[in-house]
Amino acid sequence: MIGFRVDEQWLDFNATLGLEIRSPLFETNAVPGTKSYPAPFADTPANRRLLRFPARRSRQVGPVPPVPADCYLGGTLWRRGQLRYKDYDSAKNEYQYQFEADADALATQIEGVTLATLALPELLVVLQPETADYVLFPVRNKIFYDKENEANYCGIVNHYNFDQFTTNIDAVIHTNTPFLKVVPLLRRVLGLFGYSVVGSWVEDEEIQQLVCYSTRCLDAPTGIGNVATVAMATLLPDVRVADLLIALQQTFCLGYLFNPVRKELTIRPLREVIADPVYLDRRSRAGWRDVASEVDGFVLGFTADSGDELLKNFSWPEVRLGNGKEVIKPAADTLRMVREDDLFNSNRAWLVPAAEQAGCSDREELDMQDNRLGQLRFLFYRGLQPDSQGYRYPLGSAGTVNYAGATVGQYALSWDGPQGLYEQWHKGWLDFQANARQEERVVPLTLAEFKALDPARKDMVEGLKFLWERISVQLGGADTIGEARFTYHQTLR
Repeated sequence: MIGFRVDEQWLDFNATLGLEIRSPLFETNAVPGTKSYPAPFADTPANRRLLRFPARRSRQVGPVPPVPADCYLGGTLWRRGQLRYKDYDSAKNEYQYQFEADADALATQIEGVTLATLALPELLVVLQPETADYVLFPVRNKIFYDKENEANYCGIVNHYNFDQFTTNIDAVIHTNTPFLKVVPLLRRVLGLFGYSVVGSWVEDEEIQQLVCYSTRCLDAPTGIGNVATVAMATLLPDVRVADLLIALQQTFCLGYLFNPVRKELTIRPLREVIADPVYLDRRSRAGWRDVASEVDGFVLGFTADSGDELLKNFSWPEVRLGNGKEVIKPAADTLRMVREDDLFNSNRAWLVPAAEQAGCSDREELDMQDNRLGQLRFLFYRGLQPDSQGYRYPLGSAGTVNYAGATVGQYALSWDGPQGLYEQWHKGWLDFQANARQEERVVPLTLAEFKALDPARKDMVEGLKFLWERISVQLGGADTIGEARFTYHQTLR
């Protein structure tokens, strides 16, 4: 029933396989997946060759690298993942390997990899508000260049006036910085590891206007000017790929559903999962074990960027629920919004994001090459909006209104308020977690039912609806799975 293939060839395997399948919906600081308990592989010539001589490597300095492998159940492909070496017993003449799939397999690929080191492409820079990959909008940042470097700096990145971005005229220095759109960025990043990205979250039109703030300007190395191209990776903070996934997961209360056969990541808001009325009738062995819930409230908030002087004596408003035992604070934040006179054109006032943070320039004489943004910071692009004089300019915002107070979005990058992250994204899911009764049940599964397991679909058991958090199962035999132990959370709808 169970088999493994490496490089299109079968390994010698004749044992049962114990699996723990963790739902990716219940953890806020990781993306769990599927992992087996260590399983024996005989030390045969075929296994030695396909597993790349692990016993020989295990006696050398350094870890034995995992081996990409496909797991077959009932003669058909079930999961693509990897076999991770655990140990070798010369008396038994066998290896022990752990099979990892879903997010556990991807986690190994992206372990330690930072956004700044990815082989992302260079982008052609066009000084217009929006392109497929990035946007440009004004940000008030008086110390982007310090006074010693650029005494004539205008104080605004991406200054925009009368339907165009302002250029360096009359000895006043202007500079430009593109802000990458998050959805195209995710698709490019995951694409480097062989995954496509789909799902209702990335299809949301407003989410498609979510951008990553950057402090790298387009100064040419030889002097003030706008370079023709910019490497995408240089526009990003030096954080891990995993940090980007977890920051988005925590900010927008997302579920990451991996299909390792199709190499596809589906991103769904958990508010959508808990509201979905679809369920599957599931049989259960008589009896269950009630499990005490450890949920005891939440605290939701941002982690302020320590490099922004505007945030030195400022705290982002937080949301506290119950006793606040679980803290959900993504390593990310946004920018403060200011309504003020344009520093360069005092005839108008406008609404713009603001920071007081050193920028990053390639010009050697400025010694600003290492001033890379320290953490992830998000904003929404709200399109061309009117200033106090009715002239339109590209608005980047953490809020949902323009200068005149007109609504230009549904989602705010704040935790409180009716448009805030808690009300819009987290409330339904956290209400479920706070009130869900938990129990363990033993459920008989056919092979077809096992292959069709979906953590985002509810199970109906004895008239009650549940979402499962964990499944433990022992695979063996010719054509059946047998019984699996489900850890369930009861839903109210």
